[in-house]
Amino acid sequence: MDEQELDRMLPGWRALSDAVGRELIAWRKAPPRANRSQIEDAVFEAVQRLQALALLRVVLASAIADVAAQPAGERPTCHSLTAIH
Repeated sequence: MDEQELDRMLPGWRALSDAVGRELIAWRKAPPRANRSQIEDAVFEAVQRLQALALLRVVLASAIADVAAQPAGERPTCHSLTAIH
């Protein structure tokens, strides 16, 4: 996969990834004595944002992204995606 394909399939990925990295670095500096559990929680929450963006972008890029063309009863639902809007 080249850089252009990454940008096309996952627009906003790099910016969000960089922002999450900066946020984690800043967070780590703030409580210098954070325990392992606190660090795991912070990393988990940050990575969830990346996961949500990746999921949204991959779903939108899929062949069935045009759900409006599907009968209402056959349209997929995903509660995870509505949480990031």
